[in-house]
Amino acid sequence: MRCSCCNTNKILYDILLMFMIFACVPTSANEVDLFALLDLKRKVLKDPLKIMSSWNDSMHFCDWIGVICNSTIGRVVVLDLEAQSLGGSIPPSLGNLTYLTEIRFGDNNFYSQIPQEFGRLLQLRHLNLSHNDFDGEIPTNISHCTKLLVLDLTVNGLVGQIPHQLSTLTMLEQLSTSLIDLSLTQNGLQGLLPPNIGSNLPNLQFFLAGINNFSGPIPTSFANISRLQILDISVNSLTGILPNNLGSLRELEALNFEDNNLGNGKIGDLNFINFLANCTGLQDLGLSHNDLGGPLPPSIGNLSDQLKRLTLGENVLSGSIPIEIENLINLQILGMEYNYVNGSIPPNIGKLQTLGVLYLNDNKLTGPIPSSIGNLSLLTKLFIDRNKLEGSIAPSLGQCKSLLALDLSHNNLSGSIPNKVIGLSSISISLALNNNSLSGPLPNEVGQLVNLAFLDVSDNKLSGNIPSNLGKCISMERLYLGGNRFEGFFPQSLNALKG
Repeated sequence: MRCSCCNTNKILYDILLMFMIFACVPTSANEVDLFALLDLKRKVLKDPLKIMSSWNDSMHFCDWIGVICNSTIGRVVVLDLEAQSLGGSIPPSLGNLTYLTEIRFGDNNFYSQIPQEFGRLLQLRHLNLSHNDFDGEIPTNISHCTKLLVLDLTVNGLVGQIPHQLSTLTMLEQLSTSLIDLSLTQNGLQGLLPPNIGSNLPNLQFFLAGINNFSGPIPTSFANISRLQILDISVNSLTGILPNNLGSLRELEALNFEDNNLGNGKIGDLNFINFLANCTGLQDLGLSHNDLGGPLPPSIGNLSDQLKRLTLGENVLSGSIPIEIENLINLQILGMEYNYVNGSIPPNIGKLQTLGVLYLNDNKLTGPIPSSIGNLSLLTKLFIDRNKLEGSIAPSLGQCKSLLALDLSHNNLSGSIPNKVIGLSSISISLALNNNSLSGPLPNEVGQLVNLAFLDVSDNKLSGNIPSNLGKCISMERLYLGGNRFEGFFPQSLNALKG
């Protein structure tokens, strides 16, 4: 049991600490740093790893955990407390650590507002406050930190607009130490993106502002940032058209505008793709969940052959899929689901041999499933359901030995189910062939789906006995056979299944 005198000593220590912070006048620059650090310690209310226990008078403050000093002058230059599970607020007195070049407080539980006094840290080059619980607005005085290289405010509760004062960072272009990384992801920021952002921050390489409430158009001045590699403003409320001049960004690797309100739902919304051919290193183009209309232009085939991800789902696209898409030979993810795309699936779709995910569901596609689809040996998910596809199921699908999920439901497919398709033992998530006009028996090879959780062949014209070895599908959770002409007995081992 803890003695009362121990509690008394702790109270006296806390009183003395507060007196030192608020009553004592520092007699040296070193004491200024010491008092600022002690003030931070007092504000830390959650410290499960006992980091603050080392911050005591048994050693010089330059030896405290997370504190790095300049050995010549003895002033604090780095505060690195990342991922230490610390909780509390940041005292304004940290603005007195005027020799600080780095503040690394990411991945903690700090809360309350970011102090305006950070603007006094004129030597600051790296400020990481990401993955905390800061609220309020971005301090306008950060604009005084003209030597910043990294500003990371990702995943907090910040609100309001990006301060227009940040436009005063035009001096950055005259420094070797210039802003290259601006991350504002997952906050509550709103309003317009500064129209002159590309003129005032010409050295940016990464601009990340996803999961906020930004509205209005995409600033055309982004085209002035010649070294921009990643531009991600996904999950916001942006409107208007996509600027054609983004095609001048030759070092662009990722362009993500998913989940916005871009486009007019009309022909011409995708014209900017015509200008992206110069982005020879482009690997990611995210445009899903917008209001983009019209057909996908043939110039899609002129995009970088380094493109790995192309998402266009949940727009209002029309027209056919250009055959030129076969030029994107390194594509791994292609999504065009929930649109009004018509015509047939390009017969040479099989040229996309690195494709792992293909979403073409919920469109108006017609014609057959191309036999070349069997060349997609790395395909894990194929969804072409809810279209108007005709003809038989391509037996070549049985060559897709990596498939985990296959959905061909709600089409006009006919003929028998190929043995090699129903026997693809790699399929473990789902196999949906329902709502077609498939006929003939359910092949015995269905017993090879030992890892399958969901099988739906309902509402077809299947007949004959239910295969007894269907009972080998020991991982089955849901099975739908209704709406067919099956005969015989249901495998006893599957009687407990739902559906």
